[in-house]
Amino acid sequence: MKARLKNMRGAFQINMRNNIKGKRIAIVDDVMATGASLNELAKILKKK
Repeated sequence: MKARLKNMRGAFQINMRNNIKGKRIAIVDDVMATGASLNELAKILKKK
């Protein structure tokens, strides 16, 4: 699992031209095994 978490680090980014503050965002993950992709995406969204 540590390898998966490391592999996902930095995998997502948000285009700063798009203001997402206060917007609703749907996230779909076809298979949630470790949750690494969702956790990494949540970190990015919380920063913005």
